[in-house]
Amino acid sequence: IDRATNRPSRFPDGDIDAHAFIRVERQTLRKLPVSRDILFTIRIHLDPLAVLARHPDRAKLAASFAAQLEALDLAQLDYKGLTSDRDRLVDRLGVLALS
Repeated sequence: IDRATNRPSRFPDGDIDAHAFIRVERQTLRKLPVSRDILFTIRIHLDPLAVLARHPDRAKLAASFAAQLEALDLAQLDYKGLTSDRDRLVDRLGVLALS
């Protein structure tokens, strides 16, 4: 259990590869031609960590994801539910970054 938030780990059995997902959002703005209104869209990509491990650019991507996780402050980690698991995720991404 994370003492700062009293939230349990998302990966209680220690198998991050089996439970962790990478979530990436692509946000776009488009002006509609007739009404000239602005349309905001979000496309969410949600893939298991195993997909990243097979990606040809896994080293670069894993290093980038690890750096982003390390840059989150406590409030951001709590909001994302990652307070108790960040270090383990960063370690796993570090291994992928070296492969």
